[in-house]
Amino acid sequence: MNELYQVYKNFFESEIFEKKFNGMWRNIELMQEVLNKKQLERYHNCSTYLKYAIVKNLEGNFVEKLVVANFCKNRWCSICNWRRSLKYRTILNNRIVKVKEKYNAKFIFVTFTIKNTYYKNLKEDLKLILNSFSKLFKYLLRRNRGILGYVRSLEFTLQKDNIEFINLHIHVLVAVTTSYFNKNYNLYLNQKDWTNLWQKYLGVDYKPVVDVRLVKKRKKSTYTAEELAVFEVVKYILKDIDLLRLQKEKRVDIFKELYQSFRNVRNLGFGGVFAPKNFKKEKEEEDLINIKDSEIKGEVVAEIEYVLKDKDSGYVLKNFKEVK
Repeated sequence: MNELYQVYKNFFESEIFEKKFNGMWRNIELMQEVLNKKQLERYHNCSTYLKYAIVKNLEGNFVEKLVVANFCKNRWCSICNWRRSLKYRTILNNRIVKVKEKYNAKFIFVTFTIKNTYYKNLKEDLKLILNSFSKLFKYLLRRNRGILGYVRSLEFTLQKDNIEFINLHIHVLVAVTTSYFNKNYNLYLNQKDWTNLWQKYLGVDYKPVVDVRLVKKRKKSTYTAEELAVFEVVKYILKDIDLLRLQKEKRVDIFKELYQSFRNVRNLGFGGVFAPKNFKKEKEEEDLINIKDSEIKGEVVAEIEYVLKDKDSGYVLKNFKEVK
């Protein structure tokens, strides 16, 4: 037990642990303007208690498995978004593997943009970009046999030189057939085709920027092309640098507009062969505890608990108990 305790004491005292659960106070000044007292308390106390099971896995190594945590599950919480990204990564990897096996699919990555919007018009333009995207892919899935399905992620960024303007864009992982790239089938869409289609469904008089690229493995990467594609989609959920900028410049009015506009808007959207109906029931999206590490197999040998003392002191070790 002493040896096992020392292994996890060293892990707990390392920077790695602190980086795992860090930053939930970043947006407190903004959040207190939009949450009621009960919601704010839940947000402020997010992940102040963590309980891990220490598992001796099938290879004989000791690994930690989160079993209890008090997550707030707020959309704007950086910790909960980090956990969501892990959850989404697991779900997407599972779906991509099955789609690739069943359809011998290839993947392309497409980014759709619109002109930067004034923050007071955000709700209207958010509706425009999402509805236009939905109509475009309903058309493509119906009329283009080379398009199998998609995963979309919605991102916003603040304009660098004027914080009152917001850039909305959608990142899309598109599954296509091998015949999509065969000129004989006339299914392939080049950059110009995608741009023209996007402009048509947006109903605008300007040429919107559309970026299209093939998903492929990087030379020095240990990840597959599909895993890299998943990283590309989920990484946009985590970005909170713009919220820090809003807090620094004390623009609560802009954050309120963001908060209200993004209510009931999902981080990810699925269509075609990626639709949830095509897969066996997966773990609930908002279960932020049972993600990839819940699949660890082996014998539980100990339990370890951490509590957050305060934002300056960080976590303290509350209890370590050997399981016999």
